[in-house]
Amino acid sequence: MRGFTDADEGLPVVDINDNPVGVVAAVESGTAYVELDPGPVEAIKSSLGLGEANEDGTYPLRKEVVDRVTDDKVRLRGDHVAGKTTNRQARRTETAKSA
Repeated sequence: MRGFTDADEGLPVVDINDNPVGVVAAVESGTAYVELDPGPVEAIKSSLGLGEANEDGTYPLRKEVVDRVTDDKVRLRGDHVAGKTTNRQARRTETAKSA
């Protein structure tokens, strides 16, 4: 995956099924900050491993959850699906709880 640049500001962020998740609101020092779409925000935050929002309401997007960045969108990896927890995520969560 290529790094984020200022040119990526305004790109839509989508899950593996092209469902909208949000938009790249800003890029600082190679980190994209995402403004999440309204809707199942808590599920999206959980799926992406996001913590609390910055003062401007954006969230830093970790590179490990990004599949690829193109000229027209940011696509997330398969196990980060808007509003859903995949079987892979559920297994990781259960494994972590039992450890």
